[in-house]
Amino acid sequence: MIRGKIDISGFIEVHTEQKVIANLVKRFVKRRKEDGLTQKRLSEK
Repeated sequence: MIRGKIDISGFIEVHTEQKVIANLVKRFVKRRKEDGLTQKRLSEK
């Protein structure tokens, strides 16, 4: 049986990119809560 090579680099890149975005969002929300800012106040700036 011949096994084909599977290129998973595209999948890994997408997963990594999603992880980076998720971490940035978490940090932003945490910092916003620490500063006592609401989404409404941020949109007014």
